[in-house]
Amino acid sequence: MRSTELEPETRPGLPLVIASIVLVVTLTIYSRTLLPGVGFWDTGEFQTVPHVLGIAHPTGYPLYILLGKLFSFVPVGSMAYRMNLFSAVCAALAATGLGIVALKLRIRPALACTTALCFALAANTWNTANRADPHTLHAAIVIGLWWLALRYVESGHRAWFWALALGSGLGLCNHMSLTMELPAIALYTFLSRPDGYRRPGTLAVSGLMGAIGLSLYAYLPLRALMTPPMNYANPVTWERFRFVALGEQFRGDMGFMSWHGVATALARWPEVMGWYADWFTVWGRNALGVLAAGGLILIWRRNWRLGVSLVLGIAIPFYAASTYANADLPRYFLAPNLLLLLGAATGLQAMFPVRLSGALSLLTLVLPASLALTHWSQVDRHLDHSAEIYERNVFDAVKPRAVILSWWSFTTPLWYGQHVEGRRPDVTLVDEIDIYSQNLGNVVKAVDTFFPARPVYIIHMHDNVERIAQSYTLRKLPPVTPYNQDVYEVTGRTPPSGGPVP
Repeated sequence: MRSTELEPETRPGLPLVIASIVLVVTLTIYSRTLLPGVGFWDTGEFQTVPHVLGIAHPTGYPLYILLGKLFSFVPVGSMAYRMNLFSAVCAALAATGLGIVALKLRIRPALACTTALCFALAANTWNTANRADPHTLHAAIVIGLWWLALRYVESGHRAWFWALALGSGLGLCNHMSLTMELPAIALYTFLSRPDGYRRPGTLAVSGLMGAIGLSLYAYLPLRALMTPPMNYANPVTWERFRFVALGEQFRGDMGFMSWHGVATALARWPEVMGWYADWFTVWGRNALGVLAAGGLILIWRRNWRLGVSLVLGIAIPFYAASTYANADLPRYFLAPNLLLLLGAATGLQAMFPVRLSGALSLLTLVLPASLALTHWSQVDRHLDHSAEIYERNVFDAVKPRAVILSWWSFTTPLWYGQHVEGRRPDVTLVDEIDIYSQNLGNVVKAVDTFFPARPVYIIHMHDNVERIAQSYTLRKLPPVTPYNQDVYEVTGRTPPSGGPVP
């Protein structure tokens, strides 16, 4: 072990104590603010797909689906609640891992707890932990991989290197954004233990372990061949598998490999800084930036290999997230926030006089307490039943054997109602992705496929409603609460001259 880099814990049971404290505190808090049931958008999908062992939207998330299925057997609440709780557990594990890694980087126990809890109670972490979402599992995997890398460098044992390769392969089966973190982890292990990369046998086993982890992606075509109830893009051919597994649907939204991406990141900088003020408060954002910069410099001076790797582990995913066009971008900053907080903890500890370090470390626990008080009302969703109300109202409003053409955010809770709760099995739900996977052409042709043989209803964005209204007459139903979402019934064909939506 390099004495300038890591320091073994002075008490063997200390990591377990820190882990227990962080887990109990975070899970207690999360359980009080958790979304109680089904949600809109990706949440409804990730509450439903594990139950039916289906195929989720790109990149498929096979690891999340299979772990979620196992977690769904926990006998508490509804399926929706269990998947929300799974997300909370993963976020708590990520925070716990951060505390343990902080100990390895010589952070004092109380400050390690503070660091972990500040991550857990930052608004973007807490919001994501409150609902079914694979990004909290991604955060847990990222900090777990850094812990494995530290253990490998500390001990030099090849088993840790192989475990790191297996974990990397499995992690990619949860979220492909791990590709933004792996270069930093690989660089750290290479610079610190280059001998491991020079041994063909060690590398061969590592490659095999990584391939075993990645082989979990075989779940997508194998399960798709069984025609599960939720089968995003039906990835049974190489073209469709690639579409899902490589996230080709979102390629146009990712600009990090182009000069346009650089311009996007620079233009978005004020917005991102505003987000950090929301997540950590204004003073917390400023302190995080100053302390992280100072702490990373200190780590660099102790061990430049670790220092440069941590900087890359922050910068690459931070930049990639800043260039991505996504409706819920804050969750993509969970991984860089883990390492930023490690740097900040190192910087904050350096400010403490040694003789006062214990008392001042305990005093820092006021930081996560202030985050909890600041964010509680903002993130609390334990009374949010809006998606449940919407689902019930839509299914109550449509006729027998109806076809509902919907779009993503409002389709997912309907999927949950049908596939998990067993509501309205006579209704056919057609999302935009179903139009692609079933070769229906477009929304107008999809209406052509079903009308007039079956009642057809439209829950779509306004531009698609206008396109349909050029060929069909539509009747707006009474507003479906919440959000007064518009639902239209197709009542006939539009005369050739066309006409507006009634």
